[in-house]
Amino acid sequence: MKINENVSSITSAVRKMAGLAEGRKNCLRSDLGTPDLPTPKHIIEATKKALDKGDTQYPAFLGIPPLRDAIAKYESKKGVAFERNNVIVTQGGEHAIFLALTGMLKPGETVYMIKPHWENYNSIPLTLWAKKETISIQDMLAKKPEKSVKVILINSPNNPSGVIYDKKILQKVAEYAKQHDLFIISDEVYDQIYFEEKPYSIVNYAPERTFIVNAVSKTYSMTGYRIGWLCGPKEFIGSIGWAIRSTLSCCNSFAQEGALAALTGNQSCVKEMVAEYKKRRDLMMKRINQLGWECKTPQGALYCYPNIKQDSWPFALELLEKANISIVPGEPFGDKTHIRFCYASMSLSEIDECFDRIEKFLKERKK
Repeated sequence: MKINENVSSITSAVRKMAGLAEGRKNCLRSDLGTPDLPTPKHIIEATKKALDKGDTQYPAFLGIPPLRDAIAKYESKKGVAFERNNVIVTQGGEHAIFLALTGMLKPGETVYMIKPHWENYNSIPLTLWAKKETISIQDMLAKKPEKSVKVILINSPNNPSGVIYDKKILQKVAEYAKQHDLFIISDEVYDQIYFEEKPYSIVNYAPERTFIVNAVSKTYSMTGYRIGWLCGPKEFIGSIGWAIRSTLSCCNSFAQEGALAALTGNQSCVKEMVAEYKKRRDLMMKRINQLGWECKTPQGALYCYPNIKQDSWPFALELLEKANISIVPGEPFGDKTHIRFCYASMSLSEIDECFDRIEKFLKERKK
């Protein structure tokens, strides 16, 4: 007997590096995109309250109505009016992408994945017997898509680069999608984590074909809650929603109550966390620049993504072995010579220690 090769071939650079780092004493972990700041107390209290009142049974499979209403209100602030029927609550952002692609792709059809992109995008089409093409925006706009291409998947603020695409770029992508009758999936999980100009959503340029993916995971440091959503045209959302019944039935009721508290409660906690992330970003960029690595200053998200101008896999493995630092190679993100650091998972002192070790590692490497 054999396992489906589309499943057995799925890999994760992030999880591989995290697994190798697990259990190593004094290992500095910059691999997982997990904020080390605590989940705000009012969110924890709302979750506890839901459990205490016995909110532990099956909720509505599309999500509890108050949360869907809150999500619609949240996403409407981006410029396009949404209602409850535009929203599905999902098991995190990745599940939202899976559901969207399930509804958009038939076996053999293709999704354009704008690079660099989160590595987990790579495996989702495989489970659907579909195909993916990792492509830059410039290369995509310069060519006519094959007939098999049905979807564009774009992420801004971007994991891993921290880039926020400007309005002109987003408008060009939207016009391309209209011209070739393509769906757009816009991953906006980091939409509240920005340091200068607020991100703009591509939904404003193509609301009739755009599906927003979002989650409470990063903004509110709730990665373990696994609550996200898919927001889009109601004529499609209703059909896609039924796929939830075939994957997980529904999302945890008490976790949804926590997400509701996150979206409707005081947002000062977000500003405080983003201010801390900015300090970490600034320090990490200072240390990266001192090394002479090429790296665009992240405009948002939680990562720095320098170009080390060498194969990232051997470098990452050697850095772990000799300097006890765990980072992620850039190849699965679409860039073979880049590496990704997560500054949200390390304190300021840990960032300094990390780059002190890297400086020593690089000097010894030259000997």
